[in-house]
Amino acid sequence: MKTAQTGRLGMGDMQNLHGARHRPPLKRPLWIIVLVSLISIFIIGAYVYPPQSSAACYIFSSRGCKAISDWLPPVPTREYTDEEVASHLVIREILNAPPLQSESPKVAFMFLTPYSLPFEKLWEKFFHGHEGKFSVYVHASKDKPVHVSRYFVNRDVRSDQVIWGKISMVDAEKRLLANALEDPDNQHFVLLSESCVPLYNFDYIYNHLINTNVSFVDSFEDPGPHGNGRYSEHMSPEIEKKDFRKGAQWFSMKRQHAVIVLADHLYYSKFRDYCKRVFSRFNSVLRNHMVEGDWFSIFTITKGVEGPTYEEMGIGRVSWGVDCKGGGVGGLQLKGASSAERDEERIFKEEVVYLQWLPGLEGRNCIADEHYLPTFFHLIDPGGIANWSVTHVDWSERKWHPKSYKAQDVTYGLLKNITSIQESVHVTSDEKKEVQRWPCLWNGIQKPCYLFARKFLPEALDKLMNHFANYTTI
Repeated sequence: MKTAQTGRLGMGDMQNLHGARHRPPLKRPLWIIVLVSLISIFIIGAYVYPPQSSAACYIFSSRGCKAISDWLPPVPTREYTDEEVASHLVIREILNAPPLQSESPKVAFMFLTPYSLPFEKLWEKFFHGHEGKFSVYVHASKDKPVHVSRYFVNRDVRSDQVIWGKISMVDAEKRLLANALEDPDNQHFVLLSESCVPLYNFDYIYNHLINTNVSFVDSFEDPGPHGNGRYSEHMSPEIEKKDFRKGAQWFSMKRQHAVIVLADHLYYSKFRDYCKRVFSRFNSVLRNHMVEGDWFSIFTITKGVEGPTYEEMGIGRVSWGVDCKGGGVGGLQLKGASSAERDEERIFKEEVVYLQWLPGLEGRNCIADEHYLPTFFHLIDPGGIANWSVTHVDWSERKWHPKSYKAQDVTYGLLKNITSIQESVHVTSDEKKEVQRWPCLWNGIQKPCYLFARKFLPEALDKLMNHFANYTTI
């Protein structure tokens, strides 16, 4: 009887059971969980696998792409030398010190030239009416310049001989900085050549430089023969190959960085001693230093009134044991040459043929002014520089020197095209010819990259004067 009573359900029990079976399910916010999960995966992926496009990098950081290891505190891999400890201490103290303030901040325009400045009249037009906001310094390495503008009179600094491609070029830059730093009102320092011209009016350039939060030092990594191929192991341990950088010499830097450049001896001495340029005629002795696969350049040197002119005829790799008929010398060929105007028949018929960059003679094709400051700032304050120069040059001809603009080349369209460029572009010198692009940011806002341009020939002065009022208008 107890069994039967236990198994029988009453009406109330049936109602309870029915209610239990039809209880509505809990309303869980599944869409929120899914959304949070997706966002988390996206953020983690962005840092672990950073985007390869430079433009995309700036979505996450104004300093570009970084691997996750770059966000972690640096781990010392070796014990620093006494010189490194002292150098790092001095640099850190300068960077951490409050900047020297001025009630009348000025921009120092530093001209590095071998002779008189052909565009003084144009610069006078640029400077006129802005007295008290700029200073001018001229380093003439060959002839004492004859000045035609009052802004340049008595502005010459003590000069010394400057040889293209050698450390004397860096010495001249430091000499200009030292003279300009003596004026405490100078807050920004621009290095210009005799072939440089302004692309905007004075107010525009002044405001951009005085109000910027970085220095404009061109610095990028080039794994090819004209980049890391110029590195010398003698620069280690202070400078490792992975930190070796390349860039144009025409910088624009704030006062703290200018002081650091003058204070540096450690890194400067590495480039003074192991970054050298040697030109060698091709002969049997030179041939013995070369091995299969080595990169080399072939070029000719022509002496002129304004100094030697270097014309690159081709970039290639050593290939021995091949038939050199119609395109070789002593078993050497232009294998994989990249010069757009390559002419092998002309190359090997030249009376004076030189080779450049021999791995067996490391550091012998290193151009100090192209590597010292880019490498130095990459090591000591990479976040304090923009990785491009504010001076535009055209390397499309792929020669030792950039394209020279003649009078017939100067048009309103040319100048406006230069001022419309908003991306900095570098091409590596290896076989991949990788194109590196990143947006030109001024305090986080993308704007045109260039304030100045070169290389204009003296004959272009009248054309530039005629166009100045129009092309410098914002």
